[in-house]
Order: sequence, then structure tokens, then C-alpha cells
Amino acid sequence: MQQSIALIGLCLVLSAPAQLASSDTSAREQAVRTFFRLREQMLGERGSPADVDALLALFAPGASYEHPAAGVRMTLDEARRGMLAHLGEGREVQLIIVRVLRGNTFVAVETTLAYNVQRDGKEQHIDRSGIALFEFQGARISRVAEY
Repeated sequence: MQQSIALIGLCLVLSAPAQLASSDTSAREQAVRTFFRLREQMLGERGSPADVDALLALFAPGASYEHPAAGVRMTLDEARRGMLAHLGEGREVQLIIVRVLRGNTFVAVETTLAYNVQRDGKEQHIDRSGIALFEFQGARISRVAEY
């Protein structure tokens, strides 16, 4: 009987890190999905400054927002200003999460984005696909790099 209790205890102790890792992974993936839901909403007609604030609340203090191909690395304050500048500029916005890859400290997401914008009095269709790499401190985003 004591051996059975000891074995059950050992199994619980050994499974705890896996459960914690699973919980972290779940929280991280939820943060990423929330990030993209808010990004889609912000770009569309219903976007609001509250959406920008909700998105930035997903980030850890001191986090960065990057576009490495353009050589851009922003603080959260700089990212907020940029998001507000583009708030509601798109029409018929469709952001699709194509694939999600999970690691111990990161989540990589392949997305497609399609929307229409008014430029010079003409409607222009935008189609983009890319990869976003999210790094974390706990369940909060510490860095996002969009390619």
C-alpha cells in the first residue's frame, strides 16, 4: 500500500512540470490568438483606442515590437502611436491564422491578411502573408517580430 501511495506521489510530482508547461503553452497561444483578433479589429472599421490598449496589455513591461525586414524596433509607446495612426483604415479585413508552432519560450504564427484601403480616392486591395514570432515572459509577450 505504501509503495502504491509513493508511486502515485512520484507520478504527480513528475507530471507537474508537464502540466505547468501545458498551462503556459495554452496561455501563450491564447495571448497570440487575442493579439491577432484585436489586430484584425483595429485595422477594420470597428477599431478603437480601447482595442489598442487591450492588445498592448498582452505585453510584459519593457517588451518590444519589431519588423526586422524594415529594420524597425519599437517600444510599446512607439507601437501604440503607430497602431493609433492606422486605426480603422481597412475595409473588409480578413486576418487568418494559417499555422501555429509552439516552443518552450515562443510561439510562431503564419498568417494571411487581406483588406481594402482608400488611397488617392481609389480603393486598393492589400494581400499579405507572413510569420510572426512571439517570445514570452510567463504568459505575457516580451517580444514580437513580424516578417
